[in-house]
Amino acid sequence: MEKNEEILKIKEKLINLDPNNKYLEVIDQSAMHSEHLDTKKQVTHLKIIMVSDKFSGVSRVDRSKMIHNLLKDDFDEGLHALSLDLKDKL
Repeated sequence: MEKNEEILKIKEKLINLDPNNKYLEVIDQSAMHSEHLDTKKQVTHLKIIMVSDKFSGVSRVDRSKMIHNLLKDDFDEGLHALSLDLKDKL
C-alpha cells in the first residue's frame, strides 16, 4: 500500500470514530525519523490533531488509548509512533 493510501485509510478510521468531528488533520512525520526506520515506502510516524465531542469528559490518557486501539492493525503493519493532539473543543 502506498503512503497516501495508508494515510487515507487511517483518516477514514478517525472519521468513522466521529463523523461529526470539528477538526481532523493527519500529518505524516515519517521523514523526520528516517535515520532509524525505512520511511520511504511506509508511514511510520504520524501526528493526529482531532477535535471531537467524543473526547468530552474523557481523560487525556483514555483519549490516547482510544486512538491507539483504533489503529492497532496499523501498528501491526508498520506504524511506529503517534503524536496526538486530541481535544473536545476548538
